[in-house]
Amino acid sequence: MNMNDKNYWQHRFETDWEEAHGPEQSFLHYQILIERLPKWLKKEIKKYNYSLCDMGCGMGEGSQLLHENFPESNVIGVDFARAAIEKANNNYKNHKVSFICDDIFDIDKNFDVIITSHTLEHFKDPFFIAKKLSKKCKYLIIAVPFRENPLYEEHLFYFDYDSFPLSLDSKQLLFYKEVEPTFFDAGNYFLKEQIIVVYGDNTPSKNFSLNELNNLNYDEKWEMRGKLDQELRLKNETISHLNQKLKIKDDELSHLNHEINEFKNRKAIKWANKIKKL
Repeated sequence: MNMNDKNYWQHRFETDWEEAHGPEQSFLHYQILIERLPKWLKKEIKKYNYSLCDMGCGMGEGSQLLHENFPESNVIGVDFARAAIEKANNNYKNHKVSFICDDIFDIDKNFDVIITSHTLEHFKDPFFIAKKLSKKCKYLIIAVPFRENPLYEEHLFYFDYDSFPLSLDSKQLLFYKEVEPTFFDAGNYFLKEQIIVVYGDNTPSKNFSLNELNNLNYDEKWEMRGKLDQELRLKNETISHLNQKLKIKDDELSHLNHEINEFKNRKAIKWANKIKKL
């Protein structure tokens, strides 16, 4: 079974791809990817109307989502499976979105941004492909399964932290984001952990602010840590407030117990005096 064979994917798209919820999964993968892209990159794409290439576009779900999020950009979906491209052309008709049935390396055209979502895991040497892709764009965005154990039967490469080089020829690693397992409604199961990586030039656009440059290697764990710290402070304040209320209640209970004991003592003394008189 050759995962990089046109006939294999042609057969998949002609037979069981839709039955296996492939389009819905592709849509969810792209939805997650776009949501988690760094703000500085999304801002730059919108500002300069960068051309976008969806490499391994399948039936075009990701290409359409790219258009919806970056409506002024020209989006080209590329896939070597004719059955997929035919369905993409039937499903998504827009003058800003087009589809090409070809190997991306046979296309005499470069792009501002190439996005490859869940395709590189099908190659035995994915970074050989990634290096070639990096020469055809300003930014290369990669989304792949992360720390996948065991590997799905169609996946040929295991990605972990050691997999990703800090540079791809002239492109530098600018951003990465781990994505937690996500529940997939259509398939009624969890998609495994994945990672999103951005390679590009050493520095983004000249017009970026210092704050945005500071986010160049931004790992959103710090944002999450800040939120968790804030939640922890609020919870500690709540606990402190509850402890104060508890102390007040304890003091009230102690005072009440003291009064009860005094009442019992007075009753005991009163009965003792009555008995003496008898």
